[in-house]
Amino acid sequence: MKKKFKETGFGKFIGKVIGAVPDIAGDVLEIATSGNPIKTTIDKVGELLQGENHPKAKALALELEQSKINWEKELYQLDIKAFSF
Repeated sequence: MKKKFKETGFGKFIGKVIGAVPDIAGDVLEIATSGNPIKTTIDKVGELLQGENHPKAKALALELEQSKINWEKELYQLDIKAFSF
């Protein structure tokens, strides 16, 4: 059975961001469900976190940088193009 987006490493990370930094939850969901290429989506979420002045945002931005290559590979291997929860 094919994994759903929310079951991937990046999907779980999106859930973590939404819970930790609710001020940007709407923007993060919009980016994640936009249908952009995977790398673009991950980069845009990273930019959003970098620009946020929330105490947890910087730690999440660092986590994203450390994990993004693995997430890109995982999502491409699963051929997840349109992110749906």
